[in-house]
Amino acid sequence: PPNLNLGASHEGLTGNAVLQAGLERGLGMQPDPKNEAEVRAYEASSKANPRTVSLQECLMQAAHANGYSGFSFRNDPHAVLQAAFSTLDIADVLSNIANKAILQHYNGVEQVWRRFSGIRPVTDFKTITSYRLTGDMQYLPVGPTGEIKSAEFGSESYTNRATTKARMISITREDLINDDLGALGQAGQMLGRGAGLAINDVFWKEFLDNAAFFTAGRGNYQDGAATALSLASLETAERLFLDQTDPDGKPMSIMPRFLLVPTGLKRTAMNLMNSTEIRDTTASKQYGIANTFAGDFEVISSSYIGNAGYTGYSQAAWYLSLIH
Repeated sequence: PPNLNLGASHEGLTGNAVLQAGLERGLGMQPDPKNEAEVRAYEASSKANPRTVSLQECLMQAAHANGYSGFSFRNDPHAVLQAAFSTLDIADVLSNIANKAILQHYNGVEQVWRRFSGIRPVTDFKTITSYRLTGDMQYLPVGPTGEIKSAEFGSESYTNRATTKARMISITREDLINDDLGALGQAGQMLGRGAGLAINDVFWKEFLDNAAFFTAGRGNYQDGAATALSLASLETAERLFLDQTDPDGKPMSIMPRFLLVPTGLKRTAMNLMNSTEIRDTTASKQYGIANTFAGDFEVISSSYIGNAGYTGYSQAAWYLSLIH
């Protein structure tokens, strides 16, 4: 099309890279400053067409590259689309843009679960069993004859299984005729958000509805009025955490790092962690004013903990955790 020279050769860049940058500019995207080629593609796109590129212009550019000789999308949109998609180039451009939008909005969804959980790779969709070795490994004295006693192994196991989740949305014929570039970006945004929500949904359903794991018998659970988040209850929880033992009854010797709370307790938790002094207005009472918990734990808050749509939810529950 006239005055659209995005398919021309640029030093070290393909016409598709520049065309893609023009579309991304139209969607308000920014190049990755660490990606030199991407930055140069944006600069070349801006020089070639300062006003950014419309969706129809992108399709016309691809159609011309594939031999189409017309100059109007509206005159024959079917022919333009047929020519534009006769190679994989334009499909790759649109797919790359959608994927960038998907990633940006996937990362925009709450990612708290990453802070205190582990990610394990799998090679297929079969149920896998993971084991954690246990056993009495404490060193024993070596006898006069030099005999070393053998340790006895045990194990704890749990199962897991990968599944596939997917959704698909399309840019409609009306979107193309209306030259609605925003539809391309919105499609990626919606898919990205949907992916983030799906992972959160799976994780928090398992985490919150886990009464078999969080039990008084395991020493990792306590309830009642005295557990409302405060310095006193935090001290109790820290003691429970530090006193945990392994299957052989030996101290686990692990330290909590995170104070995980619902949104309703976020400010309370931050006050507990950031206040350096504690004041007591009770008359005739001696007390220390230093807050020994200040800065001990990093506060992380999740909107899922208190969400009534999940079994086990609570706006009063809170957790001490460590990085996996």
